[in-house]
Amino acid sequence: MPNDYAVIDFDDGLYYSIDSTSDKVIGGISYGLWKFEIFNSENGIPDTDTLEYFYLDERDMNHGVISGFSQVDLFLTLLRRQNASDDSLVFNFVSGDTVNIYDYRIENKTIKSWHKVGIYSPIYGQDPVTPGSPNKGLFNSHPDFTVYPIYSTEYGAIKHENAGSINLNLNIDHDITTRDTLLESITNIRIESKTLFKINDGKIFHMITPSYPSGGYTNLIIGEDSAKLQLRPNSQIIADPPNRITLKNGGFLLKNPGSRITINPGAYLCNEGGSIRGSGIIYYTGGIHQSMCNQLTDYLLQDSVKFILDSNAILPIPNNTTLHLKGNTTSLIMKPGSKLLFGENSGIVCDSGGKVIANNATFASIDSTKKWNGISLSDLSQDTIKNCIIKNAMYGISISDKYDAEDTGIDYSAEISGCTFVNQTNYVLNSAVYIAGSNNVLIMNNSVSSSVLEKGYTHGIYAEYCPEGVFNLIGNDISGAGNGMTLIGCSPFAAQNILTGNEYSECGMFLDNSNGTFEYNEISDFYCSYFSYYSSPDLLKNVFDNYHDDNLWLSSSSVPVMHPLINAGSVYWYAGDNTINGSPSNACLAYL
Repeated sequence: MPNDYAVIDFDDGLYYSIDSTSDKVIGGISYGLWKFEIFNSENGIPDTDTLEYFYLDERDMNHGVISGFSQVDLFLTLLRRQNASDDSLVFNFVSGDTVNIYDYRIENKTIKSWHKVGIYSPIYGQDPVTPGSPNKGLFNSHPDFTVYPIYSTEYGAIKHENAGSINLNLNIDHDITTRDTLLESITNIRIESKTLFKINDGKIFHMITPSYPSGGYTNLIIGEDSAKLQLRPNSQIIADPPNRITLKNGGFLLKNPGSRITINPGAYLCNEGGSIRGSGIIYYTGGIHQSMCNQLTDYLLQDSVKFILDSNAILPIPNNTTLHLKGNTTSLIMKPGSKLLFGENSGIVCDSGGKVIANNATFASIDSTKKWNGISLSDLSQDTIKNCIIKNAMYGISISDKYDAEDTGIDYSAEISGCTFVNQTNYVLNSAVYIAGSNNVLIMNNSVSSSVLEKGYTHGIYAEYCPEGVFNLIGNDISGAGNGMTLIGCSPFAAQNILTGNEYSECGMFLDNSNGTFEYNEISDFYCSYFSYYSSPDLLKNVFDNYHDDNLWLSSSSVPVMHPLINAGSVYWYAGDNTINGSPSNACLAYL
């Protein structure tokens, strides 16, 4: 009733009285966010109409107590102020100024226990306009409560407005699960702003498939504004279908050595712009997975995270999404039989130490008639892609800036071997393999072809400005390309490659300011088998077979070595002994 009041003592409980003795306890206050509703009452029976409501935010380990005061901590009064038409609540902390919950400083009718509105003393309180942050502490899970979310109604209390809201720092020190029977079809467990949810060492959070209702699922949400999910060493989260883990923009997923998030087929890991860090594992088990949720363009993994697809796991990546691996030893690991399927304008980018390790895996477009961006491997790391299929990638595999110019001693290399590059689309793709500014590169025993177009790639292999060092192009079989190999400012060892052109092809080998050694290669059916511009490599036992335009075209001071070395009557075939076949319309060997 108007001018009645209630008193809350954070240490001892909730008090109310119509006089100042405060002698009756009607409930207890613990840590959390509380909603109070005030009703008019007559003969002990409350009306159904609410006079007023407010929130009491008691998410502070310091418990709202002000040292040096013996009075109750919070004094509440419902009254009707002069010239007002309705009752409203006023409050004060200890003996401070009285403040109405409609004061401009009180947001959403929420009284914050660490924000001592009405007390302006620098000793006892904080400025109400710029309050400090609450001390959320670190609470531990209890062995009697291992099914989440916890509903208060199951323990005789009033229902939570949001039972799944975790807004105090919580340490999970017991194995826990989600609910088998969901009270809400979509059940959210939400880690709120600036809150830490920690799975302790060796503990398991199992998000089980609910039996009821049909189609229902649990969504573990890591919220905006520095919400954190942390997996301690050897801890796990297992997501069964159709449950999901959603990382919001501004949230953090922190992983420690040996920790793992396991995504079973039908479950989701959705990154909507949050940060995934640490040395743990994200593991997609075998089977057909759902497409990643709609998210921001850059799906960023960093700080040694391992993103692993188990054998026979199939994971679609939606349109306009880049799987970005950044930082030392951050890795995409593809086990035999696994597949990554990409939407349009999607792809993989590795830099700053991020790398790809794949064996007998597939990288392809979701729609076999459309293209995707490709795989970009940049900076110092050790990448190994072996015996894989790369379909419909606009830029295939790109390798750049793998060159330790400052001699840091960081181990690095790139091996692309035994892979099949194929274009099944109606687009002319740029290149199967591109290399720039790199050494310690091995491109070996790969095949490049087009199943629809006669000219499926502009370039089979394109390399430019690779400094001297180990750069090997060995045993590659390239067809259906406008240019077999294009080399600018490079000196590779190129051997046993088979380059086959057609009426739409241009040049088998194009060299510009390049040298190196080229031996036992077979180049046939291009308009020009070999063109060199300011380039003088060693040519040994190659086959140039052309019936189109020119076979060998030497331009601008190009003087390739094509003769044996004779020493003391002995012949040493360091270069030369090449076979030149065909009936080109212009010349077998042209000098310009």
